[in-house]
Amino acid sequence: MEVESFDMTSAGLAIGTAFFPGCAGVEVEAGNAVRVTVADGQRDIAAGEFDFSAAPVAMQGGAPGHQTLVFPAGMYWRTPDMVEGAPTLVAHRGQGRTAAAAAQPGATSVVAFAPAAPEHGSVDGVAEAVLNELRDADYPYVRSVIANSWVPQISSKRAGLVIKGRTLTDADVLADHLALRQRYSGARLVYSGQWSTFNAPDWWVTVVGPSWYFAADANRWCDSEGFDVDDCFAKFVSSMFGAEEGTTVYRK
Repeated sequence: MEVESFDMTSAGLAIGTAFFPGCAGVEVEAGNAVRVTVADGQRDIAAGEFDFSAAPVAMQGGAPGHQTLVFPAGMYWRTPDMVEGAPTLVAHRGQGRTAAAAAQPGATSVVAFAPAAPEHGSVDGVAEAVLNELRDADYPYVRSVIANSWVPQISSKRAGLVIKGRTLTDADVLADHLALRQRYSGARLVYSGQWSTFNAPDWWVTVVGPSWYFAADANRWCDSEGFDVDDCFAKFVSSMFGAEEGTTVYRK
């Protein structure tokens, strides 16, 4: 398997893939539970279980078959802008890959039906590493563009937080941030421990730039985007003031 394209779409991370036969003649990828992992060296990108039985990929005469593999939200940890070069795909097949005389043309894309273990580490281990990568990558922008001004805060989460009876993991926190990052090009990840205007030091906070001079303007942005009152409000990101010094303005 080789990567032909690597893009973010509304359905998730989409990877155009060339499937190469392992022997002469016609070969068909028709496994109903094929674990596919994607990595950039030792840096895991995505993993998912795919069912090719309804859309088999035919390879004939040494020529590759082609199909787009889609990893929905929660099944990828890094996006194309975080990867240099072409990723590596690995298929972990069961008994479903068969050789046949012919195959019916299938769909041009297939969506992973379940998450899977990454190639090099654990799901939460990868998620924690990526959260730290994003924090470090976003920090210069936050410091130069967002700091000491008002921005909409649209998410604040950490592993161990219980929401509606469910305890969040690092993977949940990352998936939440990546979904918002895909929706808003100005979304950035802030680690609360790096800024004095947050009450606790271990929260992963998603804010959206550019910044505003007045809190009311940031809150109007929240209104225009249709957020519930508790899900978006004006936050002053700074290392010069304390958390209790009027650095949060909630909507009414």
